[in-house]
Amino acid sequence: MEPSRVHPGPLEYSVLKLQSMHRSHFVWEGDIGDTDLVHPRRVDGNFWRHMRDHPQCDRIIQCLYGSAFWGVYAVGRIQLDWPLITALLERWRPETHTFHFRSGEATITLQDIEIMYGLPVDGQPVHAVEEQSCSMWQDEMERLTGFRPPVAALKGCRLKISAIDAHVTQLADLTDDDPDEEVHKRCRLYILWMIGGLIFPDTSGNRVNLEFLPLLEDLGKTVHYSWGSAALSYLYRCLCRSSMEQKSDIGGFLSLLQVWAWERLLSIQPIPRPQPPLNPDEVPPPEPPSPPPYAKKWGRGVDRDIVAGHFLPLYRDQFDTMTPDQFIWQPYDEGIIADLPERCSRGRHVWMASVPLICQNIVEDHVPKRVLRQFGLAQGVPDNNQWEDGHFLRDKRYKADPVFQQFIAEQTALWGQRADRVVQDVPAHVTIPNDDPYMIWYRRITRTLIGNPVRRADRGYQSYAGQHEALGRALHYLYRMGLEMQQEAVDERVRGWARTVSSVSAEALLAASQGRRLSFDADYAPPAKYEDGPALTLRRRCGAGRARGGRQGGTASPVGHHLVDKDDDEDSLLSVATLSTSREFRQRKSKRKSGSSTAADFNKKAKQKDQPAENGKEDSGSKSKRNSESSSSTESSERAKQKDQPAENGKGKQKEGQVENGNDDVQTGEKNSKGDDSANVNKEILAQPS
Repeated sequence: MEPSRVHPGPLEYSVLKLQSMHRSHFVWEGDIGDTDLVHPRRVDGNFWRHMRDHPQCDRIIQCLYGSAFWGVYAVGRIQLDWPLITALLERWRPETHTFHFRSGEATITLQDIEIMYGLPVDGQPVHAVEEQSCSMWQDEMERLTGFRPPVAALKGCRLKISAIDAHVTQLADLTDDDPDEEVHKRCRLYILWMIGGLIFPDTSGNRVNLEFLPLLEDLGKTVHYSWGSAALSYLYRCLCRSSMEQKSDIGGFLSLLQVWAWERLLSIQPIPRPQPPLNPDEVPPPEPPSPPPYAKKWGRGVDRDIVAGHFLPLYRDQFDTMTPDQFIWQPYDEGIIADLPERCSRGRHVWMASVPLICQNIVEDHVPKRVLRQFGLAQGVPDNNQWEDGHFLRDKRYKADPVFQQFIAEQTALWGQRADRVVQDVPAHVTIPNDDPYMIWYRRITRTLIGNPVRRADRGYQSYAGQHEALGRALHYLYRMGLEMQQEAVDERVRGWARTVSSVSAEALLAASQGRRLSFDADYAPPAKYEDGPALTLRRRCGAGRARGGRQGGTASPVGHHLVDKDDDEDSLLSVATLSTSREFRQRKSKRKSGSSTAADFNKKAKQKDQPAENGKEDSGSKSKRNSESSSSTESSERAKQKDQPAENGKGKQKEGQVENGNDDVQTGEKNSKGDDSANVNKEILAQPS
């Protein structure tokens, strides 16, 4: 393959230190193709269908309204666009907790989640509870929800959502004669379903964490917890993990991510459908307790008459060529906020707080300093972030680490100071000139392109962003070269040619809507200088414990980091994880396919290879072992071939929970080219008569 004619960035790795293992690198190298989508693991489809098919009585509606989760229920179901989420993931950076677009950094903030969904952002952090046995979780579920799940449905503190679905489906609808306790138990089940299926879904696609359940005991007090910051922390963690290497699944509050993108990115923004008029013979539904949050405008469905959707190469091109005027920095003006219910602005005083966001044992930093234009303030070059490069590697094994528990206590104390940690700056126009110090710095440290112009599709849509960028840079060079020749040339004819070159280049750039390049120097790295990026050593704050097993158990899963032996400070309880370059990752992957299943096997074989056989003869035991390994390799290859073969009639096997829980957001490319049918599910479930 010929080398690319354009350098994608960054030019320096002072910020994007993890570029060598970021998803964008694998896209550039061709390891991730145009059809390799991440799979959103949401399981709320059956929840919304249940609410549509079983109208809830006024007592359930009032109970939900009094909780912190009314806004999520009121917005309803948003059909997910998998290619859009994949394209956004390719621009998410774990080093900064922001999306890197051409016009600057942007991110989802506390303001966005409170305005969009009404989840409270000011309150007590959502902490983890003490670990309990399976029987204790059964007792807790029975006490608070009236449902005692079977042991087979529990895996530690994680309960199958399909078990909740099956239980709720066979329950009779509540009436005005039922006691309040029964109403509260049913409401807790619904909220738990929303928590596991929509707000905090994990990549299993079928489980909810019961550690949230004790916080639902008094539904009226749920508004005193910062569920908004917890959901944002969990979403940040899911984005950080899934943006590394070649991950195929993602969890988190992805409906929030999608409506955030629709509100701000004009080039991919569909048209929200208006409220449909009532038929003359149709009985109008009762008014809901209050207006819904702002994201409800997208819950009625969308029309795509002027934009295409559900196609990854198109989204990449739109983001690779996005101009500054195609990003809306402040979509919520004061008039919009004033028309929303009070719960959508209750935490306004902490929207710009620079604080850690806490969700049980997950801690992610809120970084308004990097996106000040989203609040109408002047954006300068931000300071380097203080979190560890490998912060997203933490998992529940850290709960037993006293150092990590001290870290959680420190972060909780910082959250308690949130009112004093609000970023203050001077208001300014959100448009920044191209020669502004921030933009000069940003162009050097960011990843400009995701799609590689060298890689062309055999048929169908042809990506053009890379070619467009290559032409723009070449004309920019010629324009600057002409200006320099005019100043340095002695011969008048040479100066005339230089003026012509500059003039023609400038006119071409203006005609191609790239006139912004004329205002700054052509500071581009030659394509030949492109490299994988520095290999980093990530420090995992945990004991020198076991490596995480694969999804089916057994050997360590083939992730892009591997544990290595190193002497560490005993007090810090740190082991070392090294991120290799993508080239090394592909080599290890190739070795595994050929029968070497673990790093230990690979190292053992390397040692055997380095030891010369005595007199050219090898030990009979070694020979027998090698024959056995060769046989195992052949069997592994056969299994891999069978796995890679498509199922009959083009139907592939879906993961656990996708069919079982009604997760029918399957993207086909042709499906919903004009819109989606979310409104059919969401219609009239907010305030239904008994």
